[in-house]
Amino acid sequence: MQQISKLKLYLMLKLAGFRVRKLFTPYGEIFIAKRAGNSICVATGNTIPLAEIKIEFRPQKRNIILTNSEGMSKYETMNLEEFISFLTGFKENIDERCKEIVDFDVVDEFIGSYRDQTKAVAILNSALLMYIYGEFPEVYVHTKEFRQRLEIKPDIAMLEELKNLGMAYSHPKERNVPARMNYLTEDGRDLAREFLYRKIDVNRDELNRIVDKIGRKEVFLICCGTIGKSGMSLEVRQPDSDLSVKYGDRYSLIPMLHIRRFDFEKLKEIYTKFQLFSRFMADFVIYDESVRLFSELEKIGLASKVRKFSKLGVEIGEFYKAPLELCEYLMDICYFDVPENVIDSFMNAFASLCLQKSDLAGERRLRELFMAMDEDFDRVSMVENPSIEISELVSRILG
Repeated sequence: MQQISKLKLYLMLKLAGFRVRKLFTPYGEIFIAKRAGNSICVATGNTIPLAEIKIEFRPQKRNIILTNSEGMSKYETMNLEEFISFLTGFKENIDERCKEIVDFDVVDEFIGSYRDQTKAVAILNSALLMYIYGEFPEVYVHTKEFRQRLEIKPDIAMLEELKNLGMAYSHPKERNVPARMNYLTEDGRDLAREFLYRKIDVNRDELNRIVDKIGRKEVFLICCGTIGKSGMSLEVRQPDSDLSVKYGDRYSLIPMLHIRRFDFEKLKEIYTKFQLFSRFMADFVIYDESVRLFSELEKIGLASKVRKFSKLGVEIGEFYKAPLELCEYLMDICYFDVPENVIDSFMNAFASLCLQKSDLAGERRLRELFMAMDEDFDRVSMVENPSIEISELVSRILG
């Protein structure tokens, strides 16, 4: 039984008469579908505990895990055939049309529409790169008075072709700003995602090799620590190779924790305690491994080192980026459970460490962080030696 893309799942739910929306969680997207008093939440994946966690962010009257796995779950589990049968209970005689949706390959159709299939693949690769980027500056700045070429080396080879096909467009990032950014249209994003699923499938063996090379626990923590609504993102900076945790010595992290203040700006859009822990790990403790993971993914065309631009089109930094669907796939094959008491111990040590190094403004931001996670900051148990506590926890988890 094949796995299904988000686009095809969305189309089948719409065919059954549901109002459908995707909802982002820190572990990937879920589908919320509603129709005439019926509400369902659908999560996909072959690691049932991970799918259960996603559903718990917005459970509905019926909660379904669409999976190839035969494991037990507190929610309903269905394979693709069972799910199609389930949908026919809401609208009769749609099973054949659902199967047509599943079998239709938009990538093959797109390639087959070109006499020069090499060009078609080049367009698909450019669409995928645009999807990873999210936005890319226009080569020219247009004003009423002039048309000025920006000093940007375009690395999306078929960008103009994508625009001619109606799959990309340019638009000012903000009003009254001459620089324009390029974006994919909805059709462009759909095509890029379908092509991405194919690339993931083709590269499964290579992805397993990369995971084994980096470490499954490390990859899962990196994914959880870098995930966002638009995919995985990691700021490029000098690797902390001389400061990274040495697994043979659980205290090797202590000097770094004493001399370096953790940047609260990196803690935006944190919703859970585990997400905070993962962000701390990916961006701080195992940053070298994070860079290695993105670098390996870039070699097979599933990630890219992208430039971040200001509203005027000026380059202001570099980031590694990878698409959300790849992040979800890696989470699914690398999932492991971190005990709740370990995360609670980390929260106490992290708060204690931050308070040791912060002024009143830092304490205020720490309280705001806890509030965003729906945690009571005043119930934190202060730790006398938080650096040692965190080092021991890291060694315990990764050791």
